[in-house]
Amino acid sequence: MLEWLLLAALVVSGLVYEYRMHSLTKKIGVLENEYWVLKSSLECDQGDLKISLSNIERSIESLEDKVDRIKNEDIHDIKDDISFLKSWLKNVGKIATSTRDKLNPSMDD
Repeated sequence: MLEWLLLAALVVSGLVYEYRMHSLTKKIGVLENEYWVLKSSLECDQGDLKISLSNIERSIESLEDKVDRIKNEDIHDIKDDISFLKSWLKNVGKIATSTRDKLNPSMDD
């Protein structure tokens, strides 16, 4: 009878062991699936972040280029251009007045 009890205990222990192993195997499978989902999600997020960083870097480079262009523009050149245009307009005005006076000398200023 003792032998049967020991045998029954061994069978029950084996069944409990099999149940636990099956349960652990299922949990490992679930965890493995979660791992792959998270890994895939992280890879997608990493790709999105790389694209965002690349866009930010391009924007910064563009802004730096604009700042460099503004720094490199010579204010004196702009003032000289304005002065030239003013004098040119005065000359055009004088020429127009002179031409008008020559064509129609009777007109008063």
